[in-house]
Amino acid sequence: ALQAALNCGKPLDFGSGTYKHTGLALTATGPVYWAGRGARLNYVGTAGNIGVGIQTAPATTIESSHIEGITFAGGVPQLYIWPGTRDQVDANVGRINHAVVRRCRFLSTSHTGYNANFTLAFCADALVEECFSELATDNGIYVPYSENVRITNNVVRNCGGIGIAAGYHSIFANFGGRNVTISGNIVFNDESADTALNYISGIDVVFCQTYVIKNNVVANLMPRDSRSVNNCIRTAYVTEEYTLYDGDISGNIAYRPLNRFVTVGEIGNAEIRRLTICGNKFYDCLLSGIEIHQGSEAIEIAYNSIHTTGQHGIFINNACMADVKIHHNAFTHPTIQDQYNHYSAIYFGGLTGTVEHNTIDTGHIFIKVLSTASDPGIWLSGAGGSQTIRLRTGVTGTGTTVDQASLAGMTFGSLAEWIRLHANWDASIYSQAAVGTYNPATTYKVHETVRYGAGVGKVYRNLQGSTGKTPVPLYNATTTYALGDKVYWAQEIFT
Repeated sequence: ALQAALNCGKPLDFGSGTYKHTGLALTATGPVYWAGRGARLNYVGTAGNIGVGIQTAPATTIESSHIEGITFAGGVPQLYIWPGTRDQVDANVGRINHAVVRRCRFLSTSHTGYNANFTLAFCADALVEECFSELATDNGIYVPYSENVRITNNVVRNCGGIGIAAGYHSIFANFGGRNVTISGNIVFNDESADTALNYISGIDVVFCQTYVIKNNVVANLMPRDSRSVNNCIRTAYVTEEYTLYDGDISGNIAYRPLNRFVTVGEIGNAEIRRLTICGNKFYDCLLSGIEIHQGSEAIEIAYNSIHTTGQHGIFINNACMADVKIHHNAFTHPTIQDQYNHYSAIYFGGLTGTVEHNTIDTGHIFIKVLSTASDPGIWLSGAGGSQTIRLRTGVTGTGTTVDQASLAGMTFGSLAEWIRLHANWDASIYSQAAVGTYNPATTYKVHETVRYGAGVGKVYRNLQGSTGKTPVPLYNATTTYALGDKVYWAQEIFT
């Protein structure tokens, strides 16, 4: 009867009640309209098989598909809509011009096999809203190879794999992975989650141009211990793999994921361009909060509240080539040291970036800049090293150490002051070969830069004007000074 209705292209209005079936493999030849009034399509066939599948003939485009108010249960998956043949991605795949799936429920009872509860593919205009998906063996809601996608106000519970996944571009069909918005959704797991499943992430966008992940909540409500590690959502928000352009991750909440709040570009072939992570609230993860592994252009991380991380609050990998701006974030209790490692509120290992106006209650900023003739800067040595902070210069072309201090006993304030006095967040002056050796017979301007001291010589910027003034060294709490000695501290000279 369902296939006959599809053949006629007429709307089908289900009455209330439960409709049992042993699998529905249907082919759409025209518009699809199914409405339910409390209807439940309940698969009762062999466990692990497809519940309801809707396909088209190869290379066929249908104008619209609208499914609303129906519960799909018992199958694996519950419902998939895939023009052409399921999983087909070549040039002969079909299309759906417009699709709406609204107020449907996708309920899995079998954990045999690995399939998304609900899949909608190759759609040019897709809306999935106010649906509920639970206990999938893989993704809860999966909208691949589609464009102009809105996934809004859905609830996904205890789904293995990924709660909500979208993006993906077929290079064969030259379609999909453009203009994706995922907003207002709740993805969570709780104590009824299946320990046999692998909970990868809450929301995942892959291979996409122009995507918005906004105002969602991802929460892990399982105890994080050795008995339930597979139940825990590992990462709340993931954008990685292949090309991802023009992304906005903002206004989201992540609560107690097993690993991270946000992971960007962890897959080796990722190319991330123009991404903003702004105004999110993140609570309690066991690894780093926000991790940027790769990036090629313009990444901004700003106005986020990051509470309690097991490792770095924000981690920028050495492989990140983008200009990264990290500003106006608030950190509460980032881990700064465990038994084997030193961690930071902000670890910056990228090529270029700006770190400013962040608030950190405990922790520190770790800036690692590889020293070359054109790239001097601040370098910190962590666990297994000398545990020092060093000012590196490329004047000689070999990356020598101009000055260094032990990290032992340093507070965040004293570390920040050391960085400010030595580099003022701009190490470019230390690569200028014109910085000459101090000469008592020379008249200097106030704050003119000179080199002074044994060996390579420290660089001083705090010279008093006039002739014959000896550069004033930085104050060192472990040094015994003679009466009348001058020291430089907090931008002032003290005697």
